Amino acid sequence: MTHGIRNQFLDSIKRVSNESGVEKVTTKEIEAQDLDDVAARVPGVVFSVTASKWIQNEILREEMFGPATLLVECEDENEMIEVAKVLDGQLTASVFGSIEDIDTTKSELSRTLCNRVGRLIFNDWPTGVEVCDAMVHGVRNSLH
Repeated sequence: MTHGIRNQFLDSIKRVSNESGVEKVTTKEIEAQDLDDVAARVPGVVFSVTASKWIQNEILREEMFGPATLLVECEDENEMIEVAKVLDGQLTASVFGSIEDIDTTKSELSRTLCNRVGRLIFNDWPTGVEVCDAMVHGVRNSLH
């Protein structure tokens, strides 16, 4: 990542870490030599927060462009559906579970996500993205 992108990333993780109810799951801190590194490397960071805090806080719903994730902890499927309803449009969403859990004809969560994301992926992670003329984003209801 460039130094400018790295600095924006560091600002975003600082903003998220200062929000009420957010817990930092990873422990590696960014060291001074990382900041001077020519490649502008940063360690990955994982935060967690309850679904109710995430739903109430727009800052937590902003993208952290870089190696970071915010785990939103839900009490049950109904809370997952409420999170999905608040989710801004996304390129992809991954749902992990049994066939019954993710059946789009039966699962309200999967049906809700189909209206919020370009690709709904089951029991897998999205592939990497290359910015090029052949890349197509935002195909509604594209199930993989």
